[in-house]
Amino acid sequence: MAYLDGGGLTYLWAKIKGAFLGKNDKAYDSARLGGKMPEYYIQPANLLNNSDFLNPIAQAGVGGLHGSTAYAIDRWNRTTGATVSLVSNGLKVVSDKSDWVAGIQQRIEAKRFADTMTLAVHGIFPVACRLYAYIGSGTVNFGDPGYFQGDPAERTLVLKLTKPSSLTGDEVVNIYISPDTDSTGTAAIVQWAALYEGEYTAETLPPYTPKGYAAELAECLRYYRKIKADTQTFSGYCVSSVAYAFIPLQPAMRIIPTVTTSATFYYTLGDKQGLTTATATLHRASADRAVVKCDISVTGIATGVITPQGDIDISADL
Repeated sequence: MAYLDGGGLTYLWAKIKGAFLGKNDKAYDSARLGGKMPEYYIQPANLLNNSDFLNPIAQAGVGGLHGSTAYAIDRWNRTTGATVSLVSNGLKVVSDKSDWVAGIQQRIEAKRFADTMTLAVHGIFPVACRLYAYIGSGTVNFGDPGYFQGDPAERTLVLKLTKPSSLTGDEVVNIYISPDTDSTGTAAIVQWAALYEGEYTAETLPPYTPKGYAAELAECLRYYRKIKADTQTFSGYCVSSVAYAFIPLQPAMRIIPTVTTSATFYYTLGDKQGLTTATATLHRASADRAVVKCDISVTGIATGVITPQGDIDISADL
């Protein structure tokens, strides 16, 4: 049996690399990776939902309402004093100077936080911008708010967050992106945001990689689902002059949701068709299904399909 000494092992390793990489493809040479080490390109998990503001999920429309709460886009509610719109290069956020935290906010369970996190936000901030993470009314902070001076150039803002030791994990953390209120009417353009485990600087931060629209939508649907008027049809039945529509919730929502509706029903049940005059109400809900009901003129028992004629808001958001 032949044995390889140190030199033989070196030679064998070089032959293996050559077989897979080719003669000139020396990936182990960091110069071929833009001067950065390979671990720079390992993409960490991004805890934020709907993080790509160039292609965002907005089930209720940009700047719309989820029930009675103002949202910029899904998972990012719009705080007092801010207006938002979608432009070609991102989400445009303008403060009216009425509140220093005017901007956009995402709420995340504290149990998802590691001891040290990095919040990164990329965009154009001609006015100064604050990044801030806290619980409640600001009594528990993840470090001091980051205040970044205005600069019209596209750039990445980075803030280190340190998890307070006193948390139980049941708390909800507010992640704020707030354009400076000293310059009313001057827009910030937010292009993406990320929350990574560990500590990064602007230089060591991995390149941002969008999750993709389908993946972002699946994450958003765990928190909120909008059924728009006359756009979806569901299976249903009627009994004793009450019709029931069955709305599947897939992926399943984070918790049993609250359901609010302004919908009447258009129905085809058995051999009967028509439009209800009453407004639907919630019958029952679980994390994977909502059932809404509405008084109907059809007596007896019949099955078929039902199309809501008004909006239905289904929310399990924080």
